[in-house]
Amino acid sequence: LSKDVTKPILSLNRFERKKNVFLLLHAYDELLERVSQATLPCVVPPLMIAGGYDPLNVENVEHLAELRSIADGILRRHDLPLSTVVSPSSNSTESRNCLPVKTEEHHQLLKFASITFLPSVSNAIRNELLSSASMLCYTPHREHFGIVPLEAMDAGVPVVAIRSGGPMETIVDGVTGYLVHYCKAEVNGENADGGGSRNNNNTISTIDNANDTVNAYADAIAKIIAN
Repeated sequence: LSKDVTKPILSLNRFERKKNVFLLLHAYDELLERVSQATLPCVVPPLMIAGGYDPLNVENVEHLAELRSIADGILRRHDLPLSTVVSPSSNSTESRNCLPVKTEEHHQLLKFASITFLPSVSNAIRNELLSSASMLCYTPHREHFGIVPLEAMDAGVPVVAIRSGGPMETIVDGVTGYLVHYCKAEVNGENADGGGSRNNNNTISTIDNANDTVNAYADAIAKIIAN
């Protein structure tokens, strides 16, 4: 391989529902599915979800648990080891039971696939993550500005973001990263049948009502992986 496939896909946000990290998890699931179905002949990098976390903040605690539950469901579906949380205070790692992979070919393409959560990262670790990432995935919708994409681009890291708010002014689509359209109906949790679910922050919480956005986000990630 001509590039280091172990360089992670990085998400760097506070652990808040409005940051919409659900979208990235479902896009990662889509990448794993494409590899399993042999429609994406690429090695899938590990996914690292890092950011601000206060153990006394109820939303932070609840949201990390929500994200980890979704992550483990995704990894379990693809017969991969379950997610890991790296504790900042003790420098310890909490992992769950591991599952075997399916076949040798499946193993080769998914051998680096994993999901790790890093709450409360220090500035030093934050900078290290940015400098070592293969890409930054920025998922907030209608974020006013967003300093993290600028920091990533300053480090030479491409950014995948929603085509709304600040990223539209800072990211050159197809040059410094990719901007992904976010359908209003999907933001509102609607689908063609009038069903779907909606949460209080207008963010994607289930894959069923967001296929177009999830697929487009996965397409953008796949382009960077392939280049």
